Amino acid sequence: MAEHLQESIKPLSERIAEHLIGEILCGRYRAGDRLPSERELAVKHKANRGAVRESLRTLEQKGLAKVERGGARVIAVSNASLQLVGDLLMHPDYSAFDLIDQTLEAFAAMMGVAARRAIERGSEEQFEDVINLLEQVKPLTNEQMRDKMHEVGEMFYKMGGHLVLKLALNDMKLEIMPFIEQVKKDRSAPDEEFVNAITALQLAITNRDPIAAQQAIEHQFECHRKWVADLVSQSDNRTA
Repeated sequence: MAEHLQESIKPLSERIAEHLIGEILCGRYRAGDRLPSERELAVKHKANRGAVRESLRTLEQKGLAKVERGGARVIAVSNASLQLVGDLLMHPDYSAFDLIDQTLEAFAAMMGVAARRAIERGSEEQFEDVINLLEQVKPLTNEQMRDKMHEVGEMFYKMGGHLVLKLALNDMKLEIMPFIEQVKKDRSAPDEEFVNAITALQLAITNRDPIAAQQAIEHQFECHRKWVADLVSQSDNRTA
């Protein structure tokens, strides 16, 4: 009942876009196919042309369709933008675990670059601030730890000054973090391996070693990936 109510209060343009995305993801429309015309969509969904055009703009923003003079043409999922990740996570034909794991792996690579650039470009005052912040992370609960590590990430971006990297991470966080947090919400405290990764990052910063800092960040995210895999395995065993 609640889900039906939530669905009914969504703007019509959003519901049309979700319907079209679902049909593309399940293979009803393939790359290169034309989507139904604005008129056909308006009739089918009992919508005005404005709502239909807005829904097609949404698909175009997600990189899943190109709106042309003769109508909208489907683009391959592999050529879409990061904005499609949230839709993929909700679709039954795609593995949420695989997508989350791939996202954590991508996060690790980009955060590793951010850490390396921070060591190469940061000031002594900034180094001291981030080391002190990392020391506060170790004894925290998962929710507190997450907030502190977000602060560490923001400090790395500020120190390294990589705007494009920051924008890419912003997109990834917007699409994927609600799903990651839902999986991780029961965790009470970081494990020993994660704390060791934090300690290694502190040491790398102290020694001004950019490569070691990058490796420590990648190790930290590897801990997250293992932990998420364990949770999914436990969940599968309980439902088996």
